[in-house]
Amino acid sequence: MSRTPNHPAFYSTSLDLILDLANGRPNTVTTVAITGPDCAGKSSLARWVKDELIKRDSWASVLEVDSYNRPRESRTGLPTEADDYYSNGYDLEQLLLDVDAVKNIFENSEQTSAPKIILVEGVFLLKTDIASSWDASIWLEITDDELLERGSSRDAEFFGSKEKARAVYETRIVPAQHIHRTRDLPLEAATSVFNSN
Repeated sequence: MSRTPNHPAFYSTSLDLILDLANGRPNTVTTVAITGPDCAGKSSLARWVKDELIKRDSWASVLEVDSYNRPRESRTGLPTEADDYYSNGYDLEQLLLDVDAVKNIFENSEQTSAPKIILVEGVFLLKTDIASSWDASIWLEITDDELLERGSSRDAEFFGSKEKARAVYETRIVPAQHIHRTRDLPLEAATSVFNSN
């Protein structure tokens, strides 16, 4: 399969992996986590894969972890910003409930022949307590330096300046990813790992 111009080769490899898995599980909804550090390109990959699946007459839906972000005032508060972000930043329980709801819609549809795939995109999807929720998982890997550069540029307007954004990434985002890597060993848990630097 030829890859789309301007997209990394792992885009088409990811699509092949997902289609092979779904086609091998007829009449079953397939759930795939697209995860990795912040700013690794998860959203772009998920959108592209969804569009390609639909072109191939598959049923496809994307749920984004960012939609389950907990407001800071509702978090319990932990010793560090990184601990708080890793442990309380997202309502993953509600996410899993919504995945089940979409799965039920797909399963109860009259159309049974087309592959049915739910893509779940976001950080921390390979936490030990939820990693088994996915039929497959794709981890996009980037370095801390690349994460800092992408994040401080992308979120400069949101935080007020590139310097303020970089400070947030240095104190919260990057250390939280270190916690995830240490506690959950996500690269070992992932079905596939791709370099997204």
